[in-house]
Amino acid sequence: MLGSTQMVPGGMAAPPAPQWASQLPDLRHLLRFDATQYICPLAINGRLVLSIVDTGAHRTVMCTGMARELDVQVTEMANCGRFSVPGSDAIHAYAGVVKGRTSLQIWDTLQAHVSNMRVIRHPHPFLLLGTDVLRGGRPLESWNFRGLLVDTTGLNQVDAWLDFMVGGKLVKVPLPHAPAGDVEEQGTAIARVSNG
Repeated sequence: MLGSTQMVPGGMAAPPAPQWASQLPDLRHLLRFDATQYICPLAINGRLVLSIVDTGAHRTVMCTGMARELDVQVTEMANCGRFSVPGSDAIHAYAGVVKGRTSLQIWDTLQAHVSNMRVIRHPHPFLLLGTDVLRGGRPLESWNFRGLLVDTTGLNQVDAWLDFMVGGKLVKVPLPHAPAGDVEEQGTAIARVSNG
């Protein structure tokens, strides 16, 4: 495991792995992200990675490079659907699907299984957590996603959580990175990692 000395964009040390994932192989260094993205720890088939949270994306997707790093088998398919990226008119084809079911864990009480997870081609390892997983609603794994909570604690200081109701109990999943401030106003994009 890489432990808490692992580096993230901006050259900062990553916070310790979440307690529920402290014994998992730590591959959080794989994801590259920028200062405008919300980032969430996510275990895929028992390996801890980081994912970009996108509450507007209807699918959780990974790229072929991330699948390779996680030793996930992909079936390449030409006709498994298409997707678009906001701000672009281009339509892209998925590269394929992950063979079988993929186990995803967001928190100790939040686990999902995704069949035929879509895979894209991307220049570097990429993983996006979409609403297909966030919304829950599966038998025996049901939860209610209540939203993304953001707290501005000071100038360029932002903390964020994913807010769930699980079995009648409130669960707040802290995000290790949330956008802080106006990137254009700051002049540079700085990826900040909180200790949440």
